Amino acid sequence: ILTSPDLLEPQIDCLVDGQEPDRDGDGYGPCFQDCNEDDPAVHFGATELCNGIDDDCSGFVDDSPDCECPSVTVEGRTFYLCHNRIPWLEARDYCEAQGRTLARFESEDQTAQVWAAAAEIDGGRWAIGLNDRETENDYRWLDGTTPGFDAWADGQPAHQLDWFDCVFLRNSAWYECNCIEKGSFICTDVP
Repeated sequence: ILTSPDLLEPQIDCLVDGQEPDRDGDGYGPCFQDCNEDDPAVHFGATELCNGIDDDCSGFVDDSPDCECPSVTVEGRTFYLCHNRIPWLEARDYCEAQGRTLARFESEDQTAQVWAAAAEIDGGRWAIGLNDRETENDYRWLDGTTPGFDAWADGQPAHQLDWFDCVFLRNSAWYECNCIEKGSFICTDVP
C-alpha cells in the first residue's frame, strides 16, 4: 500500500470525513460492499432473490443455485447457460445443487449449437462436464461415460501440467484447463 497508494485511492476518495457514506442506511457503503446505494436490500452478503438484480453485489445477477439460468434446447436436451464465473469444481457443485450436472454433449453439432447460444451471453470459456481427473488422458463426462466424438481445439488437450484436468468450451471447441480457473458454465439435466 505504501509503495502503490494510487491503487487504494479510488476507495479512499469515496470516504466523507473519514467515514464511508451509507445513503440507504443498510450498514454498507459504496466504497467496498454496496453496489446499489438506493436500495437497502442490496449489499454484500444479501440473499440472492432470483429477481434480475445483483442482490448480493457479487457482480452477477441471480447467481444462486435457487435461480434458473437461461436455457436452450438442442437435440432434445436442455442446456442451462449460467453466466456467473466460478471455478470448474464450484460449477460442478452449483449444477448438482440444481439437481443437474455439468454439460455433456452427444455430437459436434449439438456442441456448436450450444456454443452459439452461450457466446451470445459471453464469448469467454464455459465449463462443461468433461475431465480427466481420475486418470490422466482418460477424458470422461461426469457420469463416467467417454465422449462419442471429438471436439478438441487445435493443440488440445495440451497436457501442459498434470493438474490441467477440467475442460472448458470456447469457440465450439474443448480446451483443457486447470480446475481452479474461472468461467461461465453449462448445466444439463441428469440423463
